[in-house]
Amino acid sequence: MLSYVIIAILSYLLGVISIIIFSAIKISSKCSRKEEKEDFGQIAYDEIEKIEKNKNKKL
Repeated sequence: MLSYVIIAILSYLLGVISIIIFSAIKISSKCSRKEEKEDFGQIAYDEIEKIEKNKNKKL
């Protein structure tokens, strides 16, 4: 009888831990997808254009 209680408690804890792990994976997956949507090359290109426009205005 005691072994069934111990197995039930261990199963419950394992289930809770797995839910926590899968939630963390899901959150990190959403974050990485948001980062992929940003085009850092385009952002850098836009910044270079701004700098060049400011240089031309000073001349």
